[in-house]
Amino acid sequence: MRRCWIAAWALWPAFAFGQASINGNAGLSPLYWNGAPIGNTASGNDDPLMTYTMAASQMLHDGDRIRVMVGGGAAANAPTKVITFRVNGVQLAQISVNSTKGIAWRFEVNFLRNSPAQVAYDVQFLNYADAISAPTNGQLALDLTKPVTFQVSGQNQASTPPSVPGTIVANFATVDYLPRL
Repeated sequence: MRRCWIAAWALWPAFAFGQASINGNAGLSPLYWNGAPIGNTASGNDDPLMTYTMAASQMLHDGDRIRVMVGGGAAANAPTKVITFRVNGVQLAQISVNSTKGIAWRFEVNFLRNSPAQVAYDVQFLNYADAISAPTNGQLALDLTKPVTFQVSGQNQASTPPSVPGTIVANFATVDYLPRL
């Protein structure tokens, strides 16, 4: 009996205050995930690698958060590869990769609702091969009463040598909602 009481007491604070957690993140709700690799085409155009449209009014309260993570790789060949993160068509981050050793890359983007029309954001881009990090942050005017589209795209910059399909690949993408506590 005593052992059961101790176990129940250890769980009480998390459930009593509505802060039960998944993997240590209080209230984390997965909105989207994709583990299917998606690569660029040979066109040389800016090709979508991952696109997710969040439903209108998903972030109801000031302090609500969205976390987007996308990761993949780029081939060890020319030409320069450009990977871009956009929200509703607005570029938040971009990195050019000119590497003959190939890279693994990852975007982690966090959004915090300040008001129904504005979010604060923080973008971290990691290029594992060259240990390059390209952080950026700021404020973004965003009408949260309408759907919001997150997109990562990839582009081979030059036509000589010709672009090769699949030289920029998104291997996974997740979008998580974290309500204010």
